[in-house]
Amino acid sequence: MDLKENIIQVLKQQKHTYDELAKYLDLSTSELDTAFATHSIDVRTLETIAKELKLPLYRLFRDPLGDITQATDYYKELGFSLEDIIKLKTKLDIALQEIEFLKKELEKERAKNKTS
Repeated sequence: MDLKENIIQVLKQQKHTYDELAKYLDLSTSELDTAFATHSIDVRTLETIAKELKLPLYRLFRDPLGDITQATDYYKELGFSLEDIIKLKTKLDIALQEIEFLKKELEKERAKNKTS
């Protein structure tokens, strides 16, 4: 699987489309297609994609990109039950949302302090 296919797979898993990604990057789908086809997509763009998909950059290059069933099998091998995995994922999602909220609050506070 190539880089573009990996990204499309993640987009599908996260219920997003390739067109949405192109719009987010302020590119047309044909411009994004050309960048992938000619291997001219720059690292900054890849970092932006990874950030938007909430993945570390290296995950865009892995084949396969860690379908949830593969992750579940991995954790089951480590002795986690499916219930444990779901609880951990839920706690992680909540923690990540809280971090994003706190980042925004910190930015607001910094902006407020600059104007004071």
